[in-house]
Amino acid sequence: MNRKNIVNILASGMIITSLLAGCGVSSSSKTSANATSQGNANSNQLQTVKVAMDDPSPAMAGLVLADKLGYFKEEGIKFEPVTFASGADSMTGLTSNQVDVASGLISASIFNSVQQGLNVSIVADQGRNQPGKGFFEFVLRKDVADKVKDYSQLKGLTLAIASKGNINQLVLDKVLEKGGLTEKDITLKVVDDFNDFNIAMANKAIDGAVQIEPNISVGIKQNILVPFKDPQEYAPNEETGVIMYSPDFAKKKDLATHFMTAYLKGVRAYDNAFINGSENKDKIAKIMSEYMKTPVDQLDQMNMPLLDPNGYVDPKAIQSDEDWYVQQGTIKKPISADKVVNSEFVNAAIKTIGEYKKQ
Repeated sequence: MNRKNIVNILASGMIITSLLAGCGVSSSSKTSANATSQGNANSNQLQTVKVAMDDPSPAMAGLVLADKLGYFKEEGIKFEPVTFASGADSMTGLTSNQVDVASGLISASIFNSVQQGLNVSIVADQGRNQPGKGFFEFVLRKDVADKVKDYSQLKGLTLAIASKGNINQLVLDKVLEKGGLTEKDITLKVVDDFNDFNIAMANKAIDGAVQIEPNISVGIKQNILVPFKDPQEYAPNEETGVIMYSPDFAKKKDLATHFMTAYLKGVRAYDNAFINGSENKDKIAKIMSEYMKTPVDQLDQMNMPLLDPNGYVDPKAIQSDEDWYVQQGTIKKPISADKVVNSEFVNAAIKTIGEYKKQ
């Protein structure tokens, strides 16, 4: 799933068209999504689980490492990454059971799908900002940051986000709110590629943006941008990404639990390496470097996301996001976050692998 493009595709009237039309999929295999079936990890035959992947970033570490370190195979699973043309297509693929699992942002489309009986589930955390080390945060062009020290001074600036109707717009609104501002007080640009933000700032086409790693560390190194404040000030405990299950996959309790077990093993390998600095860091860093096509030394310069080693999602953070979508009018009928967040799979996985213990 493309992080910049998740939008409220399931608003009134659009879902039927989307599901009937289907969406273009690029996958390592053309086998049907229906090929995934209930099974046992001890079976000699691996069971395929199709996973809609987001853009390469450190937040994908749990999935990537579970694959590369053999954890999925240990759980009887053949991991099949799938890419879609857009985040809208990816969400349609998830709600229509074309894929089993998806990684991505919290957006209004998740809540709207549940309202319409398409019960996708948020089942695990996929990243939060570390205090003082924003992985997903608001940045300013370097020369602008030299002059702008307070939230209220953002008034009149030209600021960019990758898309509206999701965390990109939510974070910007929270930044502006700290200064008593709204989007009416700035010039808002929607640029649909995070990679273009640094170029736009270098050319002085925009003054700031909601940006993501590895572009943040690259921009700092190139003296293009600087982070503006700590994200914990304006978006504390914000879930920058989540793991979601399709309606059908969530019904396959055994297989879905095996998947979660492998995923959490991958997350813990990441945490041990990048958050706690274990002796396996070189091995893990090499895998992530190859996946992200980023030099290992650049990984060390990045602000890495916090991935919960027990996989838990904060329901209060999810509820806060939904409240914002309701205010924006992209969710017409609010529902409790408890109807969207399903912790049964992380609970079941932890019964097998135990609570995380720092190495």
